[in-house]
Amino acid sequence: MDPMVILLLVLVVAVAAVVFFFGYLIYVNGRNTGKTSAELKEKESELIELYSSLELMIKEIDVYTQKAKSEINADIDRIKKIHGDTPRQNQDIDEKLQYANRLYRRNEDMDYADKCRLVRLYHEKSYTVPEISRTIGLGQGEVKLILDLKKII
Repeated sequence: MDPMVILLLVLVVAVAAVVFFFGYLIYVNGRNTGKTSAELKEKESELIELYSSLELMIKEIDVYTQKAKSEINADIDRIKKIHGDTPRQNQDIDEKLQYANRLYRRNEDMDYADKCRLVRLYHEKSYTVPEISRTIGLGQGEVKLILDLKKII
């Protein structure tokens, strides 16, 4: 046979195979379209239901978040009201301690009232009784007595 005829036959067979394959795909797609239409509608309704439940959950989370934020802000405001002057008070205590330490270091005569004030200042700065005793040069019992008298008065 002529090579041209063979090539033409192969080409005809290939074209017929491609046409047959596309026809088969169209047939299968058309047959599945009827089935999947109901399934698609069912899946679509499930997705819509899921979406609406997610929206509801997001709204609930937003409400909870806003409530938590307002509670935190209220707590912060309450803490600020309670401790509003603390930085200034600490600064005042530091200044008084510096002044008292200068007096003490100069070996100037401090009367007992000055020593009592110095004990109270160190106590306000959270020094322990032994630390106050060593720093000022008073006995621990005397420091405790001064602090106890402060509580009584």
